[in-house]
Amino acid sequence: RFAHEHNTYRAKMGQASEPPPSPPPDLLEWNDQHVWGVVPPELCLDTSLEADVRGNNLLGRPPRCMWEDAKRGGSVLVSRNRFAGVVGPLADGVVAVHAGFNTME
Repeated sequence: RFAHEHNTYRAKMGQASEPPPSPPPDLLEWNDQHVWGVVPPELCLDTSLEADVRGNNLLGRPPRCMWEDAKRGGSVLVSRNRFAGVVGPLADGVVAVHAGFNTME
C-alpha cells in the first residue's frame, strides 16, 4: 500500500508515466521485504485478507484477518517469519497455507 502511494505521488510529480492500479484492499503482499516487527491489527481494515508475508521477520501472532478470518478461497502464506504463540483455528475456505519455520502452536 505504501508503494502504491509512493508511485502515485511520483506520477503526479511527473517522475513516472502514470499511477499503477490500486491493489485490492483484501490482498497483502509483503513477501521477502525483510520487514521486522509486529503486524498491527489496524492493517485489517475490517476485512478478511489474503496474505503473502513470507520471508520477513514478523513477530507475535498473525492478526485475526490473516488467520482466523482469512479470505475465503484465498491463501495464508506466513512461512519464514518469527510468528509465535497459540493461534486460533484457520478460517474455512482457505485453499493454501504455508506456515513453516515459525513457532506457532
